[in-house]
Amino acid sequence: MNNINMNKYKNNKLQIINKINYWMLQMYNYNHNNEINMMMMTNMINKLLYKMLNMYNNNNIMIISKPMYKMSLNKMIIQFYYYNTTTNNNNNQYYTNMLYKLMNQLNNNNMNNQLNNMLNNMLSNYINKDININMIKLNYVYMNKDIMNQYMINMNGKLGDKSNMNDMLNNTMFMNMLNNIMPSSNNMMNNNNIMMNYMNYINNMINNNNNNNINDNNMNMNMLMYKYLTGWTIMLKGRYTKNMTRTSKFILYNGSNKINIYMKNNYKLNNISNNMYMNNMNNINKNGKYNLKVKLSYI
Repeated sequence: MNNINMNKYKNNKLQIINKINYWMLQMYNYNHNNEINMMMMTNMINKLLYKMLNMYNNNNIMIISKPMYKMSLNKMIIQFYYYNTTTNNNNNQYYTNMLYKLMNQLNNNNMNNQLNNMLNNMLSNYINKDININMIKLNYVYMNKDIMNQYMINMNGKLGDKSNMNDMLNNTMFMNMLNNIMPSSNNMMNNNNIMMNYMNYINNMINNNNNNNINDNNMNMNMLMYKYLTGWTIMLKGRYTKNMTRTSKFILYNGSNKINIYMKNNYKLNNISNNMYMNNMNNINKNGKYNLKVKLSYI
């Protein structure tokens, strides 16, 4: 193998591996105006999805991740994760066939199928294309960076109240809760189950290639790679109260994420490894502006 191929896989660079987790919009337009209009349309769809899902859920809080779009001339595929805060999302066992349960849970639920059909019909009128929506329910907030960040803000009870957010992060009970949601990988049984899930995934891909059978769920399976949490970092930065003349920073971390170098180098090329997922949310209130960053690492 020559030096070019060796450098291609050096340090596990993002542009080589795990592209599907980085690009939120895939489309091909020869007209620049159509491209701009479609990007505006996706922003509108994001708001519609959030409103419709919460209305269908009797106005109970349902957190969704940032949707991913893949467009062609006559078809659009929308995929996103969602977490229902009002239902019991905890399972007694985390590792046993968890990936397959996530993929099949929605298709086996009649109510969710009706919701999916309703959204497809409604959005098709706006886009004038066939819409295919893939909704994936998550039983754990830490399986998606967007959902975990929004969940932390919703836990505070008052969106945008930074002083309360700071008190929450300093709370011992909240810290213990964050430690408890991270599954331990020291147990040999857990390690064996992780390896079995990866082996099953690879075998399914090989069988599909041999049979020339393209399964739509394969994209969902690819999205759920690297979903065994090994560490997290939370950084809160901004003004705590009106009396403060300068911003302050508060950092929590556990597991493998004990270095903060990724937080300040978000926009440098090839900086983030493919198993690092980060989310950044800003808000402005009467005290000033604050920023909440969440970084999750998986294997």
